[in-house]
Amino acid sequence: MNEEARRNRFYYKLFDRLDAFGCPICRIVIEDSRSYLDSVLYERITDVPTRLSLRESFGLCNLHTWQLRDLPGSSAPDLGFAIIAKDLLNRFQRMAGKFAADQRRTLAKWFVRTRSRLRAALKRTRCPACVHAARSESVHLQQLLTLLGDRDFARKFQDSSGICLPHFLQAEETHLHHAHFELLRTLEICNAHRLHDTLERFLEKHDHRAHEDVTPAEARSWMDAMDFLSGKRALFDSELHRPSPKRLAKLLRR
Repeated sequence: MNEEARRNRFYYKLFDRLDAFGCPICRIVIEDSRSYLDSVLYERITDVPTRLSLRESFGLCNLHTWQLRDLPGSSAPDLGFAIIAKDLLNRFQRMAGKFAADQRRTLAKWFVRTRSRLRAALKRTRCPACVHAARSESVHLQQLLTLLGDRDFARKFQDSSGICLPHFLQAEETHLHHAHFELLRTLEICNAHRLHDTLERFLEKHDHRAHEDVTPAEARSWMDAMDFLSGKRALFDSELHRPSPKRLAKLLRR
């Protein structure tokens, strides 16, 4: 594929998704994840390397496991996941039994140590759908920054809701010195300001003294703010099992 064809492929993929509200990177990553899962179940579920990869990662993460339910019936998600689950249950029974057979430690030490060792033995690699999604996310975020140098694309992006804050922060971490990052920063601040003003009008019109009706844009502004501040639903990891920022800072200081 030549450079012009590659540019056009990314250009229109991103350009077309600026018509809908919400982060185009989130939308593309979700679409690419579904396409990957559909491919695995429909075409590669009996492929030996794919099966081995899923065993090494101990299946899919929570997000991508539950996304299987939304795949079309033509992909046979029920049969596909049944095959994956059967492999994983076999692996768990074998590994858990192996660790349980070691009785040389006290019960308390056995629980603490086996928990981490068993997890490491079961899950040796990342969820393959997450690896695919991360690659898609990185490529499209870089391409978006590059395309901001195109006048038509930049104008369309300026009129859109832009990207979500998590993806902007990711761009700052990985592409801070990109030629168009400062333009992205300016546009992101403008989008935040515009959304802030819409939320303010929404709140003001809920005052008992207000006489103006809430507009459709104002009525959905709280959901738009969710999208902007957190990204698309279920795309980013939960913080349920992450260490707190204070604890993480302490660990890094050691």
